[in-house]
Formats: sequence, structure tokens, C-alpha cells
Amino acid sequence: MQESNRPAPQSFTSSTGPSAPPLQASSSHQGDATVAHTPLPPTSEVHKAPAPPPSNLSRKALTSPLSVGDMVLAYGKYTDGNNKFSVNVRASDESVFILHVDFRPPQTVVLNSRTNGWQREIRCPCPNFTHNDIFEVKIKCDKKQYRIFFNDHELEKTFPYRQPLSSSAQLALLEGGKNGFEWLHVTDIRQNTWDGSFPKVDNTTWNWCHNGSDVNGTVTFTPNHKVKWSGGKEHGYWKIVGGKLITEFNGVHHVLRWNTDTYSAVLLKPKRAPASTMGMF
Repeated sequence: MQESNRPAPQSFTSSTGPSAPPLQASSSHQGDATVAHTPLPPTSEVHKAPAPPPSNLSRKALTSPLSVGDMVLAYGKYTDGNNKFSVNVRASDESVFILHVDFRPPQTVVLNSRTNGWQREIRCPCPNFTHNDIFEVKIKCDKKQYRIFFNDHELEKTFPYRQPLSSSAQLALLEGGKNGFEWLHVTDIRQNTWDGSFPKVDNTTWNWCHNGSDVNGTVTFTPNHKVKWSGGKEHGYWKIVGGKLITEFNGVHHVLRWNTDTYSAVLLKPKRAPASTMGMF
């Protein structure tokens, strides 16, 4: 199914506003695979009122177009009752969507692009969202396609470059907003700014996953080489030695290496199974 009759999504940054009603799934044959199709409700049902203007948290102008090896990171707080929200790469013309990653819990993720109208969709199963949990969407610009990850788990489908990466000009987090849903942050990470060693961490905050997948706190590295755990008092220390981050917080000495494939840090010491990880907040 195509989205040719549907207008481009509107920006949404507050906790109240338009949202789509529950969708009923059907199936049809598309390309070489049978995929689940979720019919779109009429436009009048999707957008009942104008959305408020976007904030700096949900929209970012790119200083230069994306390139192969770059990545987009988006964070949001999910609440039950939200069944349509998206992460987007757009051209300078905001009606042109280079990439549209449209989450429609609980059934489907729709991948698409838009120039003069919506193009052919690529669909895959939607990951599980948990009420009041913060989630991460990661888009990696591969050599021939976008790879999309939800909380570090890759979606079943990729999306080809229908338009050149050189057309990319802005990032936008759209829709959602019901029952306290929040878009928290969107940014771009440039591969050519790093040589594989640990990136700059001073004055940054990171999600800490003790079990390697579930966020259980945040770590802030201050400019004076102190550490804050989940916004608490400064303590411990941090330093980068030999391309590794050495830090102490909560009374534990940690050594982490940078993983350029996942754009996250992996704990080397103390050894844990699975290893703790640290991702950009």
C-alpha cells in the first residue's frame, strides 16, 4: 500500500494533540515477500487539529549532509495509547522525506520516502514498546542502505537509498504526544570525526546498561574529570588512556572500549556476562 494520498506528517512535541485511532491489519503480496498491511485511516481522523510548532528537542538542522558511516540517534519516552510516531531524515524542502521510519505499535514499522508523493512502503514487525520506558532509535548509513535499530536490536528490514544522502538537510521527530509520550532528543553522529578511539566525553551524559541492554541509570562526565551517577553528586574520576575510558563511580573501577559498529561503549573490566554497555543519551 502506498501513502500517496496522505500529507506529510506534522511535528509533535507536546503531551497532547492529534493521534491515529487503532489500526486493523490485513495482508497482501509486495515484491518477493508477503507483508502485513495496516490500512491508514482517513486524513481527517489522523490529524484532527494543527500540531504545535517543533522544538529544538525534536528537530535538528544538519550542518552538512549525511554520508556513509554516519548515524542518526533519536530518543523518546513511550506511553501506552500512542500508535503512530516517526523518525525522519528530510531534505531542505520539508515536504521531501529522504527516510521515514514510522512506528505503528503494536503491529508494524513502515519504512518509506516521499518526493512528490509517498513511494512504495517496506514493512516489518514493530518492536515491543513498554509504558513509560525511554527508547532509542538508531539509523546507520551503510554503503547501500539504511539499517535501523530499536534499543540496539536491528529491524528485520533495511531501506535503500532512493535519494542520495547528499540531499539530507534535517532530522525530525514527528507525531506521538498522547498520554505523556515525549520526544527527548535527536542528533547525528559523524563517522569521519572519530578514528576508532574513544570519543570526547567531557560534559556529556550517557545511558548505563548494567546487563548490557536495559538502562538502569545515567553517567555524566564533568569537565573537571568527575562523575555523576543519575544526576547525583560529583564523585570518582574519569580519563581516557590508550583509546579506552577509565572511570570510577559508585565505588567501582571501570575500563571501557569504544565499539564503532554500535556507537556505544563496552565494559572490559570488571568482567561481566553479558558485559555492561554505555550509550549516548
